[in-house]
Amino acid sequence: MAQVVINGITKIFPGTGRRGGTVALRDVNLTVADGSFIVLVGPSGCGKSTLLRIVAGLERPGFVPAPSSSVTRPGRR
Repeated sequence: MAQVVINGITKIFPGTGRRGGTVALRDVNLTVADGSFIVLVGPSGCGKSTLLRIVAGLERPGFVPAPSSSVTRPGRR
């Protein structure tokens, strides 16, 4: 039985001005079986931490629009 199942996760951070958004993750699929040990390996900026933050519930997948106010602390969830 799988403990973690990720299907089609995409994450795009908004750009500024004329610059388009930054694609951090595109259509990521991963299934981790119960009791498995995995390692995420890749160069800096490839989306490893973003994926882990999504799995932990600290980040939402999808496109994140530019915030209307500054974030000063984590939310209640």
